[in-house]
Amino acid sequence: MSRYDVLDTDEERLPDGMERVGYDAEEQRYTYRDAADGSLWRGAEGARYGRLERTGEVMPHAPSFHPPSTKEALRYLLPFFLLICVFLLGVYYLLSSPSVGTSIECFGTNEVYVVKGGDSCWAIADARRSSVEELLALNPGLRCEGLGVGRRICVPGAH
Repeated sequence: MSRYDVLDTDEERLPDGMERVGYDAEEQRYTYRDAADGSLWRGAEGARYGRLERTGEVMPHAPSFHPPSTKEALRYLLPFFLLICVFLLGVYYLLSSPSVGTSIECFGTNEVYVVKGGDSCWAIADARRSSVEELLALNPGLRCEGLGVGRRICVPGAH
């Protein structure tokens, strides 16, 4: 260490109130800030100390950190809440729809029949020696295209 290293500090070399705040490696220049008015100064290219030139002003009230807003947080949570709503609507739809095993009352000589796999309106009516029209009259709203296995329908009693 040389005896002049003690004098090679910013406090000894810079004017009063100046502070080194950065270094631009591309231009090889140091940047300094004046504590009195906040103005920025640049040093000569390739030199740590020497003649300083004024470069600009610091914005007076520029916040350096912007805390995240609640809108931004909610924007990330919105798809999650949307999935929950869709799931709950699906559960509500399934629970509110009439179940397959609902009880049905058939009046007179009519009987309750539980639809099996492979059954059709024609096969059910033919087995009871009846017509499809009579089967549809006993079960208003029955759709022959969508007979569900386990569904209970009214069929004419055996003759």
